[in-house]
Amino acid sequence: MSGRVARDFSDAVRLIRSDRRLGFVFVTIALMAAGLRRGLCAHSRGRADDPAVRHERAGAHRGIGAGGTVLGSLLAGTALRRWPRHRTITGGLLALGFLVLVFAESTTFVGVALVAFLIGMSLAPIVISQDTWLHELLPERMRGRGFAIRELLNNAVGALAAVLAAAGVLMASVLVLPNRTGSLCTLLAGH
Repeated sequence: MSGRVARDFSDAVRLIRSDRRLGFVFVTIALMAAGLRRGLCAHSRGRADDPAVRHERAGAHRGIGAGGTVLGSLLAGTALRRWPRHRTITGGLLALGFLVLVFAESTTFVGVALVAFLIGMSLAPIVISQDTWLHELLPERMRGRGFAIRELLNNAVGALAAVLAAAGVLMASVLVLPNRTGSLCTLLAGH
């Protein structure tokens, strides 16, 4: 059984490496996972000391971000549907990168809520374009493996980025760096 799993996994990786568009999709999935996790860790640095308040605000911001994702999905299905996918993904990642930096520095509830909404809005067209390309480019017999690799990559890179970012936050806190410098150190952790 383990030999079959290893063979299936290596077949899927070989297919991904053989197609530039598939490689592009998987690289952007990794970049997105790393950037989002680091940005969230950077934002949590130096925020409300009361864990209940911190969790309440995080839940509200996630809900607002989900609202942005709904609007971004509508945008992707209407206005952006004729755009080339690589441009949608690249443009969305550039916007997402900028917004994550702004998110890390936001201090007011309203400011964080607005940026969370915009992050959700820019995230939806990226994910929709990536998933559409995966459905089109992966042969039917490889789709399950391709999507399994997407989830593995997303979660593994995200977890690694979160650990590196947390280490950066800890180092910044120990060194008592000002908020902007600490957030910048956190966002650069792992590079």
